[in-house]
Amino acid sequence: MISGRYNYGKSEISANVRYIQRKGDWTREYDERFIFPDKELHRLETGEPTLFNKKLLTSNLNYSLQEKGKYLFNAQFRYTLQDNPAGYEDRKSKLYTSDSDIPVSIYDHTKERNHLPSLDLYYQQNLKNDQRLIFNLVGTYIKSSNTRIYQENQEGIANTELYSDIAGKKYSLIAEGIYEKKLGQGALTGGLRHMQSYTDNRYEGEDVMDVLLKQAESYAYAEYKGKIQNWGYMANLSFNRFYYSQRDNHSERYGLQPSLLVSYNPVDNLHFRYHINLKNNAPSIAYLNDVEQRIDILQTRRGNPDLKSFRSTIQDFNAVFSTGICSIDALVSYAYEKNPIMESVIYEEGMFIRTYENQKSFQYLAAEITFKIKLWKDHISLSVTPGINRYISTGNNYLHTYTLKELRINLDASYKNWLLSFMTITPPNRYVYGEQLLKGDLMHTLMIGYKQPAWSIMAGIHNPFMKTYRSENENWSALNPVKSDIHSTNMSNTIVVKLNFNLNFGRQYKSTNKRIQNMDTDSGILQGTKE
Repeated sequence: MISGRYNYGKSEISANVRYIQRKGDWTREYDERFIFPDKELHRLETGEPTLFNKKLLTSNLNYSLQEKGKYLFNAQFRYTLQDNPAGYEDRKSKLYTSDSDIPVSIYDHTKERNHLPSLDLYYQQNLKNDQRLIFNLVGTYIKSSNTRIYQENQEGIANTELYSDIAGKKYSLIAEGIYEKKLGQGALTGGLRHMQSYTDNRYEGEDVMDVLLKQAESYAYAEYKGKIQNWGYMANLSFNRFYYSQRDNHSERYGLQPSLLVSYNPVDNLHFRYHINLKNNAPSIAYLNDVEQRIDILQTRRGNPDLKSFRSTIQDFNAVFSTGICSIDALVSYAYEKNPIMESVIYEEGMFIRTYENQKSFQYLAAEITFKIKLWKDHISLSVTPGINRYISTGNNYLHTYTLKELRINLDASYKNWLLSFMTITPPNRYVYGEQLLKGDLMHTLMIGYKQPAWSIMAGIHNPFMKTYRSENENWSALNPVKSDIHSTNMSNTIVVKLNFNLNFGRQYKSTNKRIQNMDTDSGILQGTKE
Protein backbone atom coordinates (compact mmCIF):
# COMPACT_ATOMS: atom_id res chain seq x y z
CA MET A 1 0.00 0.00 0.00
CA ILE A 2 1.19 3.50 -0.77
CA SER A 3 -0.57 6.74 0.15
CA GLY A 4 0.17 10.44 0.09
CA ARG A 5 -1.43 13.82 0.58
CA TYR A 6 -0.74 17.41 -0.38
CA ASN A 7 -2.20 20.49 1.37
CA TYR A 8 -2.61 24.05 0.14
CA GLY A 9 -4.81 26.72 1.68
CA LYS A 10 -8.10 25.15 2.76
CA SER A 11 -7.73 22.28 0.28
CA GLU A 12 -6.19 18.84 0.42
CA ILE A 13 -5.52 16.30 -2.31
CA SER A 14 -4.79 12.73 -1.28
CA ALA A 15 -4.51 9.36 -2.96
CA ASN A 16 -3.78 5.77 -2.01
CA VAL A 17 -3.36 2.46 -3.79
CA ARG A 18 -3.41 -1.00 -2.26
CA TYR A 19 -2.63 -4.28 -4.00
CA ILE A 20 -3.09 -7.78 -2.59
CA GLN A 21 -2.34 -11.09 -4.27
CA ARG A 22 -2.90 -14.47 -2.66
CA LYS A 23 -1.58 -17.40 -4.65
CA GLY A 24 -0.91 -21.03 -3.79
CA ASP A 25 -2.21 -24.58 -4.00
CA TRP A 26 -5.36 -25.98 -2.40
CA THR A 27 -6.34 -29.62 -2.25
CA ARG A 28 -10.11 -30.04 -2.07
CA GLU A 29 -11.68 -33.37 -1.10
CA TYR A 30 -15.33 -34.35 -0.67
CA ASP A 31 -17.25 -37.19 0.97
CA GLU A 32 -20.76 -36.85 -0.42
CA ARG A 33 -23.98 -38.87 -0.42
CA PHE A 34 -27.03 -38.50 -2.66
CA ILE A 35 -30.24 -39.97 -1.25
CA PHE A 36 -32.52 -40.87 -4.17
CA PRO A 37 -36.11 -42.06 -3.63
CA ASP A 38 -35.06 -45.66 -4.39
CA LYS A 39 -31.29 -45.77 -3.74
CA GLU A 40 -28.25 -44.08 -2.18
CA LEU A 41 -25.17 -42.98 -4.13
CA HIS A 42 -21.83 -42.42 -2.36
CA ARG A 43 -19.25 -40.20 -4.09
CA LEU A 44 -15.75 -39.83 -2.65
CA GLU A 45 -13.30 -37.32 -4.14
CA THR A 46 -9.54 -37.60 -3.59
CA GLY A 47 -8.05 -34.23 -4.45
CA GLU A 48 -4.87 -33.08 -6.15
CA PRO A 49 -3.03 -29.79 -5.48
CA THR A 50 -4.81 -27.11 -7.55
CA LEU A 51 -3.69 -23.53 -8.14
CA PHE A 52 -5.72 -20.62 -6.83
CA ASN A 53 -4.81 -17.05 -7.65
CA LYS A 54 -6.75 -14.03 -6.36
CA LYS A 55 -5.75 -10.39 -6.92
CA LEU A 56 -7.28 -7.26 -5.46
CA LEU A 57 -6.48 -3.66 -6.38
CA THR A 58 -8.16 -0.82 -4.47
CA SER A 59 -7.49 2.86 -5.07
CA ASN A 60 -9.02 6.24 -4.42
CA LEU A 61 -8.36 9.87 -5.26
CA ASN A 62 -9.67 12.50 -2.82
CA TYR A 63 -10.20 16.22 -2.89
CA SER A 64 -11.26 18.01 0.33
CA LEU A 65 -12.12 21.64 0.96
CA GLN A 66 -12.80 22.66 4.54
CA GLU A 67 -12.95 25.50 6.99
CA LYS A 68 -12.79 24.08 10.48
CA GLY A 69 -15.94 24.58 12.47
CA LYS A 70 -17.89 25.65 9.36
CA TYR A 71 -17.98 23.24 6.42
CA LEU A 72 -16.37 20.25 4.73
CA PHE A 73 -16.64 19.20 1.07
CA ASN A 74 -15.11 15.93 -0.09
CA ALA A 75 -15.08 14.39 -3.57
CA GLN A 76 -13.70 10.88 -3.82
CA PHE A 77 -13.21 8.70 -6.87
CA ARG A 78 -12.74 5.03 -6.01
CA TYR A 79 -11.72 2.18 -8.28
CA THR A 80 -11.54 -1.49 -7.31
CA LEU A 81 -10.38 -4.38 -9.49
CA GLN A 82 -11.09 -7.95 -8.37
CA ASP A 83 -9.15 -10.28 -10.65
CA ASN A 84 -9.32 -14.00 -9.86
CA PRO A 85 -7.68 -16.04 -12.65
CA ALA A 86 -8.11 -19.18 -10.55
CA GLY A 87 -10.76 -19.28 -7.83
CA TYR A 88 -10.69 -20.85 -4.37
CA GLU A 89 -13.33 -23.33 -5.59
CA ASP A 90 -11.12 -24.71 -8.40
CA ARG A 91 -10.22 -28.37 -8.08
CA LYS A 92 -8.68 -31.39 -9.74
CA SER A 93 -9.61 -34.72 -8.21
CA LYS A 94 -10.33 -38.40 -8.65
CA LEU A 95 -13.96 -39.36 -8.03
CA TYR A 96 -14.87 -42.82 -6.75
CA THR A 97 -18.56 -43.77 -6.76
CA SER A 98 -20.45 -46.64 -5.16
CA ASP A 99 -22.06 -47.61 -8.50
CA SER A 100 -18.85 -47.94 -10.53
CA ASP A 101 -15.38 -49.47 -10.15
CA ILE A 102 -13.83 -47.01 -12.61
CA PRO A 103 -12.70 -43.64 -11.12
CA VAL A 104 -13.64 -40.35 -12.77
CA SER A 105 -11.22 -37.44 -13.24
CA ILE A 106 -12.72 -34.05 -12.33
CA TYR A 107 -11.55 -30.64 -13.51
CA ASP A 108 -13.33 -27.54 -12.18
CA HIS A 109 -12.05 -24.06 -13.03
CA THR A 110 -13.58 -20.60 -12.53
CA LYS A 111 -12.21 -17.27 -13.76
CA GLU A 112 -13.74 -14.06 -12.41
CA ARG A 113 -13.09 -10.36 -12.96
CA ASN A 114 -14.97 -7.35 -11.52
CA HIS A 115 -14.45 -3.64 -12.16
CA LEU A 116 -15.97 -1.25 -9.58
CA PRO A 117 -15.54 2.49 -10.23
CA SER A 118 -17.55 4.87 -8.04
CA LEU A 119 -17.88 8.58 -7.32
CA ASP A 120 -18.60 9.72 -3.75
CA LEU A 121 -19.64 13.33 -3.03
CA TYR A 122 -19.91 14.48 0.59
CA TYR A 123 -20.84 17.84 2.12
CA GLN A 124 -21.06 18.80 5.79
CA GLN A 125 -22.25 22.22 6.97
CA ASN A 126 -22.16 23.39 10.58
CA LEU A 127 -25.01 25.79 11.46
CA LYS A 128 -25.80 28.08 14.36
CA ASN A 129 -27.03 26.74 17.71
CA ASP A 130 -25.04 23.48 17.51
CA GLN A 131 -26.70 22.22 14.34
CA ARG A 132 -25.21 20.30 11.42
CA LEU A 133 -26.34 19.17 7.95
CA ILE A 134 -24.72 16.28 6.06
CA PHE A 135 -25.34 15.22 2.45
CA ASN A 136 -23.83 12.21 0.68
CA LEU A 137 -24.27 11.02 -2.92
CA VAL A 138 -22.56 7.85 -4.22
CA GLY A 139 -22.80 6.52 -7.77
CA THR A 140 -21.35 3.08 -8.59
CA TYR A 141 -20.93 1.00 -11.74
CA ILE A 142 -20.04 -2.71 -11.43
CA LYS A 143 -18.93 -4.63 -14.51
CA SER A 144 -18.59 -8.38 -13.89
CA SER A 145 -17.46 -11.41 -15.84
CA ASN A 146 -17.48 -15.00 -14.59
CA THR A 147 -16.52 -18.08 -16.61
CA ARG A 148 -16.66 -21.67 -15.34
CA ILE A 149 -15.66 -24.97 -16.93
CA TYR A 150 -16.52 -28.30 -15.28
CA GLN A 151 -15.37 -31.60 -16.84
CA GLU A 152 -15.61 -35.27 -15.93
CA ASN A 153 -13.43 -37.81 -17.75
CA GLN A 154 -13.54 -41.59 -17.38
CA GLU A 155 -10.72 -43.68 -18.85
CA GLY A 156 -9.64 -40.70 -20.96
CA ILE A 157 -13.10 -40.17 -22.44
CA ALA A 158 -14.98 -36.96 -21.66
CA ASN A 159 -18.49 -37.87 -20.50
CA THR A 160 -19.49 -34.53 -18.94
CA GLU A 161 -18.66 -30.93 -19.75
CA LEU A 162 -20.50 -27.96 -18.26
CA TYR A 163 -19.76 -24.41 -19.36
CA SER A 164 -21.14 -21.10 -18.12
CA ASP A 165 -20.27 -17.53 -19.02
CA ILE A 166 -21.83 -14.70 -17.02
CA ALA A 167 -21.51 -11.04 -17.95
CA GLY A 168 -23.03 -8.45 -15.66
CA LYS A 169 -23.59 -4.72 -15.39
CA LYS A 170 -24.96 -2.96 -12.35
CA TYR A 171 -25.70 0.72 -11.83
CA SER A 172 -26.53 2.05 -8.37
CA LEU A 173 -27.10 5.40 -6.70
CA ILE A 174 -27.09 6.02 -2.94
CA ALA A 175 -28.31 9.35 -1.52
CA GLU A 176 -28.37 10.25 2.16
CA GLY A 177 -29.15 13.41 4.14
CA ILE A 178 -28.69 13.89 7.90
CA TYR A 179 -29.66 16.64 10.35
CA GLU A 180 -28.00 16.86 13.80
CA LYS A 181 -28.65 19.17 16.76
CA LYS A 182 -27.19 19.18 20.26
CA LEU A 183 -29.73 19.50 23.06
CA GLY A 184 -28.06 20.04 26.43
CA GLN A 185 -26.06 16.89 27.17
CA GLY A 186 -27.82 15.04 24.36
CA ALA A 187 -28.06 15.12 20.60
CA LEU A 188 -30.93 14.64 18.14
CA THR A 189 -30.30 13.14 14.70
CA GLY A 190 -32.69 12.55 11.81
CA GLY A 191 -32.06 11.40 8.28
CA LEU A 192 -33.20 9.96 4.97
CA ARG A 193 -31.37 7.36 2.88
CA HIS A 194 -32.29 5.88 -0.50
CA MET A 195 -30.52 3.31 -2.66
CA GLN A 196 -31.63 2.60 -6.23
CA SER A 197 -29.98 -0.06 -8.41
CA TYR A 198 -30.42 -1.57 -11.86
CA THR A 199 -28.74 -4.88 -12.69
CA ASP A 200 -28.41 -6.50 -16.12
CA ASN A 201 -26.80 -9.97 -16.01
CA ARG A 202 -26.53 -12.27 -19.01
CA TYR A 203 -26.09 -16.03 -18.37
CA GLU A 204 -24.81 -18.24 -21.19
CA GLY A 205 -24.31 -22.01 -21.00
CA GLU A 206 -26.82 -24.76 -21.55
CA ASP A 207 -29.40 -21.98 -21.82
CA VAL A 208 -29.13 -18.25 -22.46
CA MET A 209 -30.96 -15.90 -20.12
CA ASP A 210 -30.98 -12.16 -19.58
CA VAL A 211 -31.84 -11.16 -16.02
CA LEU A 212 -32.96 -7.59 -15.40
CA LEU A 213 -33.26 -6.65 -11.73
CA LYS A 214 -34.51 -3.41 -10.21
CA GLN A 215 -34.05 -2.81 -6.50
CA ALA A 216 -34.73 0.08 -4.15
CA GLU A 217 -34.19 0.50 -0.40
CA SER A 218 -35.34 3.57 1.53
CA TYR A 219 -34.90 4.56 5.18
CA ALA A 220 -36.20 7.40 7.30
CA TYR A 221 -34.74 7.46 10.80
CA ALA A 222 -34.54 9.49 14.00
CA GLU A 223 -32.13 9.07 16.91
CA TYR A 224 -31.66 10.69 20.28
CA LYS A 225 -28.53 10.28 22.38
CA GLY A 226 -28.41 11.58 25.95
CA LYS A 227 -26.84 11.30 29.39
CA ILE A 228 -28.22 11.57 32.94
CA GLN A 229 -25.60 11.45 35.69
CA ASN A 230 -23.95 8.01 35.41
CA TRP A 231 -26.43 6.79 32.80
CA GLY A 232 -26.09 7.08 29.04
CA TYR A 233 -28.65 6.09 26.44
CA MET A 234 -29.36 6.10 22.71
CA ALA A 235 -32.75 5.42 21.12
CA ASN A 236 -33.18 5.00 17.36
CA LEU A 237 -36.25 4.35 15.22
CA SER A 238 -36.19 3.87 11.46
CA PHE A 239 -38.88 3.16 8.89
CA ASN A 240 -37.73 1.28 5.81
CA ARG A 241 -39.08 0.22 2.44
CA PHE A 242 -37.66 -2.52 0.21
CA TYR A 243 -38.70 -2.92 -3.43
CA TYR A 244 -37.57 -5.53 -5.95
CA SER A 245 -38.73 -6.45 -9.45
CA GLN A 246 -37.72 -8.96 -12.13
CA ARG A 247 -39.88 -9.36 -15.23
CA ASP A 248 -43.46 -9.72 -13.99
CA ASN A 249 -42.42 -10.60 -10.45
CA HIS A 250 -42.08 -7.82 -7.90
CA SER A 251 -42.08 -7.46 -4.13
CA GLU A 252 -42.57 -4.49 -1.81
CA ARG A 253 -42.05 -4.57 1.96
CA TYR A 254 -42.25 -2.03 4.78
CA GLY A 255 -40.94 -2.31 8.32
CA LEU A 256 -39.90 -0.55 11.52
CA GLN A 257 -36.39 -0.92 12.95
CA PRO A 258 -36.01 0.30 16.55
CA SER A 259 -32.79 0.06 18.55
CA LEU A 260 -31.82 1.01 22.11
CA LEU A 261 -28.48 1.34 23.90
CA VAL A 262 -28.14 1.91 27.66
CA SER A 263 -24.86 2.30 29.57
CA TYR A 264 -24.17 2.72 33.29
CA ASN A 265 -20.98 3.73 35.12
CA PRO A 266 -21.57 3.44 38.90
CA VAL A 267 -17.85 4.03 39.57
CA ASP A 268 -14.85 4.91 37.41
CA ASN A 269 -13.55 1.37 36.97
CA LEU A 270 -16.88 -0.40 36.42
CA HIS A 271 -18.95 -0.14 33.23
CA PHE A 272 -22.17 -1.83 32.04
CA ARG A 273 -23.67 -1.68 28.56
CA TYR A 274 -26.80 -3.17 26.97
CA HIS A 275 -27.77 -2.91 23.31
CA ILE A 276 -30.79 -4.24 21.41
CA ASN A 277 -31.42 -3.82 17.69
CA LEU A 278 -34.45 -4.97 15.68
CA LYS A 279 -33.54 -5.14 12.02
CA ASN A 280 -35.30 -5.81 8.72
CA ASN A 281 -33.07 -7.79 6.33
CA ALA A 282 -33.53 -7.68 2.56
CA PRO A 283 -32.64 -10.70 0.37
CA SER A 284 -29.41 -10.61 -1.61
CA ILE A 285 -30.09 -9.80 -5.24
CA ALA A 286 -27.89 -12.80 -6.19
CA TYR A 287 -30.41 -15.10 -4.46
CA LEU A 288 -33.37 -13.31 -6.06
CA ASN A 289 -32.17 -14.23 -9.56
CA ASP A 290 -34.63 -16.30 -11.57
CA VAL A 291 -31.86 -18.50 -13.00
CA GLU A 292 -30.27 -21.93 -12.62
CA GLN A 293 -26.57 -22.82 -12.67
CA ARG A 294 -25.40 -26.44 -12.98
CA ILE A 295 -22.89 -27.50 -10.32
CA ASP A 296 -22.25 -31.01 -11.72
CA ILE A 297 -24.23 -33.83 -13.32
CA LEU A 298 -26.37 -34.32 -10.18
CA GLN A 299 -26.67 -30.80 -8.71
CA THR A 300 -28.06 -27.43 -9.76
CA ARG A 301 -28.05 -24.10 -7.95
CA ARG A 302 -31.28 -22.15 -8.37
CA GLY A 303 -32.31 -18.65 -7.37
CA ASN A 304 -35.67 -17.83 -5.83
CA PRO A 305 -37.46 -14.59 -6.80
CA ASP A 306 -40.16 -15.29 -4.16
CA LEU A 307 -37.83 -14.66 -1.21
CA LYS A 308 -39.13 -12.26 1.42
CA SER A 309 -37.29 -9.91 3.73
CA PHE A 310 -36.96 -11.13 7.32
CA ARG A 311 -36.60 -9.66 10.79
CA SER A 312 -33.79 -10.19 13.27
CA THR A 313 -33.26 -9.19 16.90
CA ILE A 314 -29.71 -8.70 18.13
CA GLN A 315 -28.91 -8.17 21.82
CA ASP A 316 -25.65 -7.93 23.74
CA PHE A 317 -24.72 -7.18 27.34
CA ASN A 318 -21.21 -6.08 28.28
CA ALA A 319 -19.63 -5.59 31.72
CA VAL A 320 -16.08 -4.28 32.24
CA PHE A 321 -14.10 -4.02 35.47
CA SER A 322 -10.57 -2.61 35.43
CA THR A 323 -7.84 -1.76 37.92
CA GLY A 324 -4.29 -0.56 37.45
CA ILE A 325 -2.77 -3.84 36.24
CA CYS A 326 -5.71 -6.03 35.28
CA SER A 327 -9.18 -5.94 33.73
CA ILE A 328 -12.12 -8.28 33.21
CA ASP A 329 -14.41 -7.87 30.21
CA ALA A 330 -17.53 -10.09 29.99
CA LEU A 331 -19.79 -10.19 26.92
CA VAL A 332 -23.06 -12.08 26.34
CA SER A 333 -24.76 -11.90 22.92
CA TYR A 334 -28.01 -13.32 21.55
CA ALA A 335 -29.36 -13.10 18.01
CA TYR A 336 -32.72 -14.33 16.73
CA GLU A 337 -33.84 -14.36 13.10
CA LYS A 338 -37.43 -15.06 12.10
CA ASN A 339 -37.94 -16.62 8.66
CA PRO A 340 -34.27 -16.18 7.62
CA ILE A 341 -33.07 -16.95 4.11
CA MET A 342 -31.10 -20.20 4.19
CA GLU A 343 -30.28 -22.95 1.72
CA SER A 344 -32.61 -25.86 0.97
CA VAL A 345 -31.96 -29.02 -1.02
CA ILE A 346 -34.86 -30.53 -2.98
CA TYR A 347 -35.08 -33.43 -5.44
CA GLU A 348 -36.63 -32.98 -8.89
CA GLU A 349 -36.55 -35.52 -11.75
CA GLY A 350 -33.15 -36.99 -10.98
CA MET A 351 -31.56 -33.67 -10.03
CA PHE A 352 -30.71 -32.29 -6.57
CA ILE A 353 -31.60 -28.59 -6.48
CA ARG A 354 -29.73 -26.30 -4.08
CA THR A 355 -31.90 -23.23 -3.64
CA TYR A 356 -32.82 -20.60 -1.02
CA GLU A 357 -35.98 -20.33 1.02
CA ASN A 358 -37.35 -18.44 4.00
CA GLN A 359 -36.88 -20.96 6.82
CA LYS A 360 -38.42 -20.94 10.32
CA SER A 361 -35.75 -19.42 12.57
CA PHE A 362 -32.08 -19.08 13.46
CA GLN A 363 -30.66 -18.47 16.97
CA TYR A 364 -27.14 -17.69 18.11
CA LEU A 365 -26.02 -17.38 21.73
CA ALA A 366 -22.45 -16.49 22.70
CA ALA A 367 -20.66 -15.77 25.97
CA GLU A 368 -17.02 -14.88 26.54
CA ILE A 369 -14.87 -13.31 29.22
CA THR A 370 -11.49 -11.66 28.69
CA PHE A 371 -8.89 -11.56 31.46
CA LYS A 372 -6.13 -9.04 30.77
CA ILE A 373 -3.12 -8.43 33.00
CA LYS A 374 -0.05 -6.23 32.73
CA LEU A 375 2.79 -8.57 33.64
CA TRP A 376 5.43 -5.83 33.62
CA LYS A 377 4.16 -2.24 33.74
CA ASP A 378 3.18 -1.19 30.21
CA HIS A 379 5.84 -3.41 28.63
CA ILE A 380 4.17 -6.83 28.74
CA SER A 381 0.44 -7.58 28.70
CA LEU A 382 -1.37 -10.92 28.44
CA SER A 383 -5.04 -11.47 27.62
CA VAL A 384 -6.89 -14.79 27.75
CA THR A 385 -10.44 -15.17 26.42
CA PRO A 386 -12.42 -18.39 26.90
CA GLY A 387 -15.80 -18.46 25.17
CA ILE A 388 -18.75 -20.63 24.17
CA ASN A 389 -21.05 -20.35 21.15
CA ARG A 390 -24.41 -22.07 20.65
CA TYR A 391 -26.20 -22.31 17.28
CA ILE A 392 -29.80 -23.41 16.69
CA SER A 393 -30.88 -23.54 13.05
CA THR A 394 -34.54 -24.43 12.44
CA GLY A 395 -35.56 -24.99 8.84
CA ASN A 396 -38.88 -25.87 7.28
CA ASN A 397 -37.84 -29.55 7.34
CA TYR A 398 -34.84 -29.74 9.68
CA LEU A 399 -33.39 -28.79 13.08
CA HIS A 400 -29.62 -28.51 13.65
CA THR A 401 -27.79 -27.50 16.82
CA TYR A 402 -24.09 -27.00 17.45
CA THR A 403 -21.92 -25.88 20.40
CA LEU A 404 -18.41 -24.48 20.04
CA LYS A 405 -15.94 -23.85 22.85
CA GLU A 406 -12.99 -21.63 22.02
CA LEU A 407 -9.93 -20.00 23.55
CA ARG A 408 -8.02 -16.89 22.37
CA ILE A 409 -4.65 -15.86 23.77
CA ASN A 410 -2.80 -12.62 23.00
CA LEU A 411 0.63 -11.60 24.31
CA ASP A 412 2.02 -8.14 23.53
CA ALA A 413 5.41 -6.84 24.64
CA SER A 414 7.35 -3.67 23.97
CA TYR A 415 10.64 -2.36 25.33
CA LYS A 416 12.18 0.86 24.07
CA ASN A 417 11.90 0.45 20.28
CA TRP A 418 11.33 -3.31 20.22
CA LEU A 419 7.94 -5.00 19.74
CA LEU A 420 6.73 -8.59 20.20
CA SER A 421 3.27 -10.08 19.71
CA PHE A 422 1.80 -13.58 19.83
CA MET A 423 -1.80 -14.52 18.99
CA THR A 424 -3.59 -17.84 18.87
CA ILE A 425 -7.18 -19.00 18.37
CA THR A 426 -8.06 -22.59 19.17
CA PRO A 427 -9.93 -24.57 17.98
CA PRO A 428 -10.60 -23.18 14.46
CA ASN A 429 -13.50 -20.76 14.50
CA ARG A 430 -16.76 -22.39 13.37
CA TYR A 431 -20.08 -21.01 12.24
CA VAL A 432 -23.42 -22.70 11.58
CA TYR A 433 -26.11 -21.26 9.34
CA GLY A 434 -28.92 -23.25 7.79
CA GLU A 435 -27.57 -26.74 7.25
CA GLN A 436 -23.94 -25.70 6.83
CA LEU A 437 -21.12 -25.98 9.34
CA LEU A 438 -18.29 -23.69 8.26
CA LYS A 439 -14.94 -24.17 9.94
CA GLY A 440 -12.49 -21.27 9.83
CA ASP A 441 -8.72 -21.25 10.02
CA LEU A 442 -6.69 -22.46 12.99
CA MET A 443 -4.42 -19.45 13.37
CA HIS A 444 -1.23 -18.78 15.34
CA THR A 445 0.88 -15.70 14.70
CA LEU A 446 4.27 -14.75 16.16
CA MET A 447 5.73 -11.34 15.25
CA ILE A 448 8.77 -9.32 16.35
CA GLY A 449 9.60 -5.79 15.26
CA TYR A 450 11.54 -2.57 15.65
CA LYS A 451 10.13 0.95 15.30
CA GLN A 452 11.39 4.47 14.78
CA PRO A 453 9.36 7.69 14.39
CA ALA A 454 9.57 7.60 10.59
CA TRP A 455 9.67 3.84 9.93
CA SER A 456 9.05 0.40 11.39
CA ILE A 457 9.67 -3.21 10.48
CA MET A 458 7.86 -6.34 11.66
CA ALA A 459 8.81 -9.93 10.87
CA GLY A 460 7.27 -13.19 11.96
CA ILE A 461 5.51 -16.39 11.02
CA HIS A 462 1.91 -17.51 10.66
CA ASN A 463 1.04 -20.97 12.01
CA PRO A 464 4.53 -21.88 13.30
CA PHE A 465 3.17 -25.03 14.96
CA MET A 466 1.21 -26.40 11.98
CA LYS A 467 2.33 -28.61 9.13
CA THR A 468 -0.93 -28.42 7.17
CA TYR A 469 -3.25 -25.44 6.70
CA ARG A 470 -6.78 -26.89 6.79
CA SER A 471 -10.42 -25.84 6.56
CA GLU A 472 -13.18 -28.44 6.97
CA ASN A 473 -16.87 -27.88 6.25
CA GLU A 474 -20.05 -29.94 6.47
CA ASN A 475 -23.56 -29.83 5.06
CA TRP A 476 -26.18 -31.76 7.01
CA SER A 477 -28.87 -31.93 4.33
CA ALA A 478 -30.97 -35.09 4.59
CA LEU A 479 -30.93 -35.52 0.78
CA ASN A 480 -27.30 -34.54 0.15
CA PRO A 481 -25.00 -34.72 3.22
CA VAL A 482 -21.45 -33.54 2.44
CA LYS A 483 -18.13 -33.35 4.23
CA SER A 484 -15.34 -31.34 2.63
CA ASP A 485 -11.68 -31.08 3.52
CA ILE A 486 -9.68 -28.21 2.02
CA HIS A 487 -5.99 -28.24 2.89
CA SER A 488 -2.59 -26.98 1.82
CA THR A 489 0.97 -27.65 2.95
CA ASN A 490 2.46 -24.51 1.38
CA MET A 491 0.03 -22.23 3.24
CA SER A 492 1.33 -23.15 6.72
CA ASN A 493 4.49 -21.75 8.34
CA THR A 494 4.14 -18.57 6.27
CA ILE A 495 6.93 -16.02 6.73
CA VAL A 496 5.66 -12.45 7.10
CA VAL A 497 7.61 -9.20 6.73
CA LYS A 498 5.93 -5.81 7.15
CA LEU A 499 7.81 -2.59 6.40
CA ASN A 500 6.34 0.90 6.90
CA PHE A 501 7.75 4.30 5.91
CA ASN A 502 6.21 7.64 6.88
CA LEU A 503 7.67 10.67 5.12
CA ASN A 504 6.39 14.07 6.33
CA PHE A 505 7.57 17.54 5.48
CA GLY A 506 6.06 21.01 5.41
CA ARG A 507 2.93 22.11 7.23
CA GLN A 508 1.05 19.48 9.25
CA TYR A 509 -2.66 19.51 8.45
CA LYS A 510 -5.38 17.59 10.31
CA SER A 511 -8.41 16.99 8.12
CA THR A 512 -11.94 16.36 9.36
CA ASN A 513 -13.22 12.81 8.89
CA LYS A 514 -16.42 12.01 7.00
CA ARG A 515 -19.30 11.02 9.26
CA ILE A 516 -20.82 8.39 6.93
CA GLN A 517 -19.44 5.91 4.40
CA ASN A 518 -21.79 4.55 1.71
CA MET A 519 -20.66 1.88 -0.76
CA ASP A 520 -22.10 -0.78 -3.09
CA THR A 521 -20.08 -3.94 -3.93
CA ASP A 522 -22.77 -6.59 -4.66
CA SER A 523 -22.73 -7.64 -8.32
CA GLY A 524 -25.88 -9.78 -7.95
CA ILE A 525 -24.44 -12.81 -9.80
CA LEU A 526 -25.58 -16.34 -8.90
CA GLN A 527 -22.67 -18.77 -9.30
CA GLY A 528 -22.70 -22.52 -9.81
CA THR A 529 -19.43 -23.34 -8.04
CA LYS A 530 -19.27 -26.16 -5.51
CA GLU A 531 -18.96 -24.90 -1.94
